[in-house]
Order: sequence, then structure tokens, then C-alpha cells
Amino acid sequence: HLYADCSYINVKLEAFSAENLPSLRNEDGSIYYACENCHPEKKGTVYITLYGNRYHISKTCSAIEKDVIQVDEDEIGNRHLCSKCLQRAGGL
Repeated sequence: HLYADCSYINVKLEAFSAENLPSLRNEDGSIYYACENCHPEKKGTVYITLYGNRYHISKTCSAIEKDVIQVDEDEIGNRHLCSKCLQRAGGL
């Protein structure tokens, strides 16, 4: 990532009633599926992100929390720039 505020690493959670899941769509228009890590049921409160495609039972689910560290460009290796950062940088 080039930007610390990239939506892929600076995740904003929203809470919803699970009853609303059938009508919820992410920013890309996709539906939300149950997270494979926290295994939420379709009841009570669930948590979603704007760009993700999973719903979660816990705000601290390991699939949501990211460990991000800053590295020098020469330490990147084979990693590629994320699509959101690439678009924001004008396609480099």
C-alpha cells in the first residue's frame, strides 16, 4: 500500500442487524457471506466493512484486524501494489 488511509488496511466497521443482511451490499455491489473465521449466525448484530464481502460476529475477528508495518521500497519483494492505491496514484 502507498497510503496509510487505504480502505483495505484502514477498515471501518459498521454494525447492522442480521435481519438486514439480504439487502446489504458492499461498495462493489456484492452480497455479504459469513466469515470463515468467526462463524457468525444470521441473528443479532453483525459487523461489515464497506469493501469486504464477509459479515462478522465480532469487531475483533482476526479476518478484520490487520497487522500493518511500514517498510522501505527495497523490502517489498514480489508484492504488488493494491488496486485501491494504484487507482489513487493515477495508475502509475
